[in-house]
Amino acid sequence: MLRFAIAIMNSNLSFAKRLDLAASAELVSRLISRARFLMSFVSPLLILLAFGSEAPYRETLLVSVVAGIAVVATAVLWPNWRYKVYPLALFCFALAACDVERDVLLAVAVRYLESRDRGEAQETILC
Repeated sequence: MLRFAIAIMNSNLSFAKRLDLAASAELVSRLISRARFLMSFVSPLLILLAFGSEAPYRETLLVSVVAGIAVVATAVLWPNWRYKVYPLALFCFALAACDVERDVLLAVAVRYLESRDRGEAQETILC
């Protein structure tokens, strides 16, 4: 991103525009470095929710789609690619779309934890 900003700076821009462009490039590079680790943590959790879900089909499908987008976004964030900000934006859009659909991620997580607790309770009863 910084190379792109330097290439644009060679054009006829004012000093203030150049400073603004350099600051935005620095901000995006910090955002990407923090998002790499956050997405590396969030992606496995979403995969766990998608595979362990006992929710209705529609909710499970939405969580699976978000988990797939999270995995792709995580994979794209690590190499030094010019367009790595876009999958992160797509992931945020997918989360917003799931939130519109009645807090799907929260509902699936609660159902997963409840089913796990029921499974542990049944194991203790059987023992």
